[in-house]
Amino acid sequence: MRYGIFSDVHGNYQALQAVFAAFMQHRVDRYVCLGDILGYGAQPNECLDLMRMHHTRIILGNHDIAALGWLNVSGYHAHVKEALDYSAQELSALHRQWLSSCEYTHYERGIFFSHAFAYLDPLAFEYLTETSQIIPCLEQYRTIPSVSFIGHSHLTKSFKIQPKHVEELNIKDTCDVLHSCKYIFTVGSVGQPRDKDPRAAAVIYDTQKNRVQYLRVVYDIACAQTHIIQAGLPSVFANRLSQGI
Repeated sequence: MRYGIFSDVHGNYQALQAVFAAFMQHRVDRYVCLGDILGYGAQPNECLDLMRMHHTRIILGNHDIAALGWLNVSGYHAHVKEALDYSAQELSALHRQWLSSCEYTHYERGIFFSHAFAYLDPLAFEYLTETSQIIPCLEQYRTIPSVSFIGHSHLTKSFKIQPKHVEELNIKDTCDVLHSCKYIFTVGSVGQPRDKDPRAAAVIYDTQKNRVQYLRVVYDIACAQTHIIQAGLPSVFANRLSQGI
């Protein structure tokens, strides 16, 4: 089984199109989105239509539930709230119903999927950036899933977990998953990368080869920027796409 795993699309239809095209070239069998389809970008419905076409399993992110009205966003930046209001207004009834039926986490075939670092609390939407955040979970090492995929940080980071040790891995392209260890992979962002690489990010997990492959995909950034500006959204969300920040 080859999983195509991605996160943080944020209404960037051009980036999502390019990622699905790359997945198809790699003959992916099953698609999983780790949330934050909404917010920032201008084409939430088009993104959801594309996911429906590919029978994508969706995990809810904080931007998704905020646009659904399920999250208090009083502490969010004004520009972010403006983008969420836009997504909420644009979201079709069909897509609202679909998102309302989705899960916060999902577990299948020994793989754990969530939007954020969710071992302690799935609804805390905690960013995972350092090994120190995982160490408190070692007390419950046996309950840690063998392989976990998360988004939320818009970064591509990976961690190898052993009973008394956590190591951040420096993966350039692929990582072989050892049965003697456990792993967390943050898959980056399709629609708004923040690692100074503007290309869309995604992951392929081949369960037969026990191998994780990070993808970076070129897409039409100028077109995505034009849609954001024409929608009247804050220009910061367009400008940052070409910088990967």
